[in-house]
Amino acid sequence: VVKVTAQSAGQIARLDALSIAQFSHRQGAGRTRQGEPINPWVGVVLHKKTGDTVAPGDLLAEAYARPDCDENAVEKEVRGAFTIRKQASAPKLLNTIIHG
Repeated sequence: VVKVTAQSAGQIARLDALSIAQFSHRQGAGRTRQGEPINPWVGVVLHKKTGDTVAPGDLLAEAYARPDCDENAVEKEVRGAFTIRKQASAPKLLNTIIHG
């Protein structure tokens, strides 16, 4: 298990779910073709979500990777899915006002 921690303080402004899914797939958590084996021991457990406040050292995720993987590369890839900003911007809730 590779523990992925925050390197800076702030709020999680974005979490790239596609990056997490692609990482998990490359580890063997999914199939490209029918009949391919699935490794039930790999994947990512997320401990923080978008909008959460974090401090340096806070646990963001745990990556369950194949034993032959470079732990530093795993940690870097999973941490890269998180965007931490000093203060996350509020989501845009209203796009256009239609008068009529």
